[in-house]
Amino acid sequence: MIKQILLFFLLTLSYTVSSQIIMGNAAGTVPAGQKTSVLLEFAAGQNKGIILPYLRTLPASTALSPGTLAVDAVNPTQAKVVYYNGTAWIDLSSGDRADLSSELAVQPTGVTEKSAARTILGASESSADGVLILESKTKAMVLPTVQNTDEVPDPAPGMMVYINTAGAKRLAVYNGNSWTFWKASTVTVPTVTSSTGRIWMDRNLGATRVATSLNDTAAYGDVYQWGRRSDGHQLRNATTITQQSNTDTPAHSSFIIGSASDWRNPPNNNLWQGVTGINNPCPAGFRLPTDAEWSAEISTFNPPNASGAFASPLKLVMNGYREYYNGSIYNYNDFGAYWTASTYGSYSRYIGLNSWGIDNGYYAERAYGFAVRCIKD
Repeated sequence: MIKQILLFFLLTLSYTVSSQIIMGNAAGTVPAGQKTSVLLEFAAGQNKGIILPYLRTLPASTALSPGTLAVDAVNPTQAKVVYYNGTAWIDLSSGDRADLSSELAVQPTGVTEKSAARTILGASESSADGVLILESKTKAMVLPTVQNTDEVPDPAPGMMVYINTAGAKRLAVYNGNSWTFWKASTVTVPTVTSSTGRIWMDRNLGATRVATSLNDTAAYGDVYQWGRRSDGHQLRNATTITQQSNTDTPAHSSFIIGSASDWRNPPNNNLWQGVTGINNPCPAGFRLPTDAEWSAEISTFNPPNASGAFASPLKLVMNGYREYYNGSIYNYNDFGAYWTASTYGSYSRYIGLNSWGIDNGYYAERAYGFAVRCIKD
């Protein structure tokens, strides 16, 4: 999704460095035998990120280099993290906005910048117009790593980190209001054609293989709260938090628990609606199935229970679910729960399967953690 980047910081000196740089300690993040491809890296385990410059005026396109990263604070109440792809500024905050009025108020406004000042890492010169330029054809920057954005104390607007957690590896940027998470698109989506002729993913989101049995733990996959994106909360061992979110993209990757039936307050019925749903977690071209689409598949299951669901081309499993009031995983090996895109008032519909039958058309609190199986649009 993001091929390469050139990082521009607000520095006031001109300097050139050709060797590798480690900030924070002498070890860095990359193992000693693999540092030949590293230009800039940071100490591990610090739970810190890098901060992008806040721009009150966006440079003209003629003065920009592809890969420029910054916080667009032209409108201080609508700030966002952006990068320049060579033709246009791309919003890395995915539509979320932050009010940085207070942050900008403490920054000097009468300072004259030295337009020619810059620091170049990796080469003696560069044609890029920036203040910190990473210039190399064989080396790259390694972002500061964290296990979870919850571990970053008091993140500042414009912060960037890399989440280095199995099953949730991704870039994270913070605009001052919430974290936005980016991961590489899957080039090939593993699919299967169902008995109704529809194309589905052949496994649950987060599963590492097609199920070999009803109780195949490698095929269980993740447990999503209805309407949330793949931000790390869906991992079965994700940390929990009791505070509801008032935005579509919580500023953390924890599973939201408590007495409330929805992780979001107020609710939003449009988060998983179609391929363009605000938080659609499925690969490009795929989406959550509707209640009617699930019903069509269930009508082909023989027998009409968990065994029939596994015997079908979809190979569904009894993956259990994550309880919303305490965050525990329940009924794995005995019950399978799959979200639909369909809503029912402030609830959302799901299908449930066990050895006795299949619950179809039922609805549940959106704070539950159920499996997601994607269908091609």
